[in-house]
Amino acid sequence: MAVEQSEPLGPVRENQIGIEQRGLAPVPDSERYGRTFRIFTMWLSPQFTPSALFIGVITASLGLGFWQGLPAIVIGNIIGGLVVAYLCTWGPRTGMGQMPLSRAAFGKSNVLPGLVNWAATIGWVAFNNVFGATALKLLLHVPYWLGLLLIFLGEAAISVLGHEAIQVFEKWMSWVLGVIFIVITIRVITSGGTVSLHATVHGADAVGLFFLMVVIAGSDGYAWAPYAADYSRYFPASTSRRKIFWYTFAGVAGGLTWMMLIGLSVAQRVVSAGTLGTASAIRDLVGGGFLGVIAMIAIYLATVAADIVNDYTG
Repeated sequence: MAVEQSEPLGPVRENQIGIEQRGLAPVPDSERYGRTFRIFTMWLSPQFTPSALFIGVITASLGLGFWQGLPAIVIGNIIGGLVVAYLCTWGPRTGMGQMPLSRAAFGKSNVLPGLVNWAATIGWVAFNNVFGATALKLLLHVPYWLGLLLIFLGEAAISVLGHEAIQVFEKWMSWVLGVIFIVITIRVITSGGTVSLHATVHGADAVGLFFLMVVIAGSDGYAWAPYAADYSRYFPASTSRRKIFWYTFAGVAGGLTWMMLIGLSVAQRVVSAGTLGTASAIRDLVGGGFLGVIAMIAIYLATVAADIVNDYTG
């Protein structure tokens, strides 16, 4: 499929936020900009989600112990992170988003994968929003539907502005949420619950469930693959592919592994509470009070940070 080149819209600078004018057409060289490190914060922030933490908790539901679940999570996230990192290197070379690139390669046969991706996006957003809405319910004592509405409003306010607004938001959230989850990690370590999860399955069952956990953990990472090039297409064509690859890999694989290992470490505390109890468990883990309030706000912001990556392109 031939790709029509678009007319330049004028130079854009990093951190210059405005409503994006660029559509699906390739970004011309005159509009390319950005330092490569921003792709790291772009991909790190969306991984700070309770949904990733809950995937770590799933390890306990499967019956795996801490030392069985740890390598499964690490291997799964390495695989998922490698896929996204590789696809992200296509952005600077082509100036195109991931789905238009697929259309250029496969033509109209890309419609079916596009529909599957659309359905998967709805599923992941709905899964993430459960945690954000629950956090707002605990924090503000508002109905669940109002919590969902506040999440949608937060997403719309940022995603409608487009690429640069999302990049800036994710940059700041990577620092804010990173600090909060460092505090949570310290609380996990000092609580003594980091390696106390014991296996309840053995032999062939344990082997099968180990590989299932690899797939489950990896699915959270390579679910970002349909959007990979969308967030690197504004970089100059001369941008180092190696730097794009490793910054992306570190953000995706590193962030998800961190969150899932927190979930694995506190699995015994939240496994009986289920999805709706994860936000409450995080609040209790940091000790409630002021830190508990900050943790609930962080879950809300983390939900928005993850959802806008899907909304902008999905």
